[in-house]
Amino acid sequence: MIRPLGRAASAALTFTLLAGCAGPATSPTPRRTVPPPAATAWELPSLAPDEVAFATSDGLTIIGTLRGKGRIGVILGHMFGGQASDWMPLADALAEAGYAVLAINFRGNGRSEPPLQTPLLHLDIEAAARFLQARGVTDIVLVGASMGGAAVLDAANVVGAVALVAMAAPNNFGGLQLTDEKIAELSMPKLFIVSDGDLVRLQFDLVIAAAPAPKEEMRPPGNAHGTRLFEGEQRDAVIERITTFLAVNAGP
Repeated sequence: MIRPLGRAASAALTFTLLAGCAGPATSPTPRRTVPPPAATAWELPSLAPDEVAFATSDGLTIIGTLRGKGRIGVILGHMFGGQASDWMPLADALAEAGYAVLAINFRGNGRSEPPLQTPLLHLDIEAAARFLQARGVTDIVLVGASMGGAAVLDAANVVGAVALVAMAAPNNFGGLQLTDEKIAELSMPKLFIVSDGDLVRLQFDLVIAAAPAPKEEMRPPGNAHGTRLFEGEQRDAVIERITTFLAVNAGP
């Protein structure tokens, strides 16, 4: 009588048979390594009729949308992950009011050349100011939201801004840090805008507190963040407040 093999014995027999069929042992074949693809060179895209391109001091190309004409230029800086088109409701209103309005795509955003380097966004704003000045603009106004708000606060004194609007700007964003001492140096007229329920309101309150006079505040109801205010029922009120502030403090 042949007794059936137990489970352990059966497994051992199967292993022995497979080993016998495998032939002599060989060294494992080394895994092939695939080199990473070479970086693709960035090429300037075809520009729309209202788009412009200009170079930063560190050699990147920034693309922006230019609207209107005037001796006062307004530079608009978008939020993280945003682009120049986020500002069009305000840009159109300011162009109609007689300003030269340049909404920029920060490096690594929109159609501008990568990479995104948050601590260097001031270079994009400085390049935008030089571009406008070469076209006859005599005074620069800076407007920014969230990341862009921090960037315009960072660049305001370097470009000699005559007025400044910051919307829901944190004092520390991706390595772009605004100290109380730096904010305290901003002597130009300032308008700070933040929704009552904005998630960065408490951090923005620290920026507002550190800023010297003259300064104004607007706190729309709701929780819309930065340029999201142009998408809701507060749109007209926010645009009117900004245009009125600039008319009183910057011209045109």
